[in-house]
Amino acid sequence: MNKLFKGPLSFWLILLVSGLIIFSLGLKHLHVSYFNFFITVIFITSAFLLLYILNKKKKNKANDR
Repeated sequence: MNKLFKGPLSFWLILLVSGLIIFSLGLKHLHVSYFNFFITVIFITSAFLLLYILNKKKKNKANDR
């Protein structure tokens, strides 16, 4: 299983959670009805995911030294 899912487990879990958030908004047709809200949630979720991964990666590099 480690060969298939490279990287820390927390990265995969946060990716799953953000995917579920975006998927649930799509199921409620918010991308049609409330497009601005949908795009805002997409950007916020993507920014949170990116910042989380970058912060964790920086902490891991500091621990390796």
